[in-house]
Parts: sequence; C-alpha cells; structure tokens
Amino acid sequence: MCTSAIVLSPNLIICAGKDGQIRLFQSSNKRNIRTLQVGLGSIQSMIPSTSGNSYLLSINNNPAIVEIQVNIES
Repeated sequence: MCTSAIVLSPNLIICAGKDGQIRLFQSSNKRNIRTLQVGLGSIQSMIPSTSGNSYLLSINNNPAIVEIQVNIES
C-alpha cells in the first residue's frame, strides 16, 4: 500500500502509495485516514524537503522529482 512513510508527530503519519495517492493517518487509535489525490501516477518514494511542510516525490518511470507542500491545520 505505502511506498514511503514519514512520521510528522506522535499522532500523524504521511504515506505515499503506489496508486499515486498520499494518505494522512491521524491517531492510530481512531484510524482516521485522509486521502489526498495528486494525480502523479505511481509514487516510488517520498522524503522531507528542506522547505517547511514540503516533500519530494519520485515517480516511477519518470526522471522528474516533484515537490509538494502539505499544510495541516488542527
């Protein structure tokens, strides 16, 4: 399901999937999941960027690196 996962806080994890979607998991007890459609195709990996709240994505069969920014409000 997830190709990469990054822990943002004790109750928040962001994951990139092979299906081209980014999922935000909140509070493992409640199993809240938010799915973000990015439409980039199959995501190979995701790493934090040097910019705040930004992540670098590599896409399968594509030499480009894509930077996305995710603003999370409480």
